[in-house]
Amino acid sequence: MAAQDALRMSPEELHARRGRGERVVIVDVRTEDALSVHPYQIPGSRWLPLASVVEQVHTLPRQGTIVCY
Repeated sequence: MAAQDALRMSPEELHARRGRGERVVIVDVRTEDALSVHPYQIPGSRWLPLASVVEQVHTLPRQGTIVCY
């Protein structure tokens, strides 16, 4: 799937999926500078800067839905 084909998920849908126990991996792809300006993260999310995703993609689980923000 190309980046322009990626699906969007509302915060409400993400919350509902997590509440139902669905496997959802949340990845915070902000830069270190952006994270330092706004250090708030979704509880349980993993910080993986966008520039590192390609080299670290093998560390993400294959099961479930991956949500990037």
